[in-house]
Formats: sequence, C-alpha cells, structure tokens
Amino acid sequence: MIWVTKAKYDGDYRVLMEFNDGRTDIVDLSDTILNGQRHCNGGSSMSAACSFSERMCSSQ
Repeated sequence: MIWVTKAKYDGDYRVLMEFNDGRTDIVDLSDTILNGQRHCNGGSSMSAACSFSERMCSSQ
C-alpha cells in the first residue's frame, strides 16, 4: 500500500506530495476546491485528486 509521507503547499492550490516508495508528484487541487469536483466518477470532468490516485494505482 502506498501512502503520503510528506505534503507541502506549492502555491495556487498545488501540493507537493512524497510517498513511502520514494516517488514525488505535484497535485493540482484547483478543480476540486474551486469547482466542487470531489467525486471520482471516471468521466471527463474527473478531479485532479481522483486522476492522481488512479495514476498512482496504475503504476504499481
């Protein structure tokens, strides 16, 4: 299982995240925060957080 070990605000709704497997990525949460896109539905309007978690899971 992968989890976040560090998270740091990177400006403009972006968060730099470091994971227990050594990978890092910047997640842009602007759509999630500004547009209320909070549900992972697989559609074209999927939020950054959902698409990010799908990228992390598919790369294992």
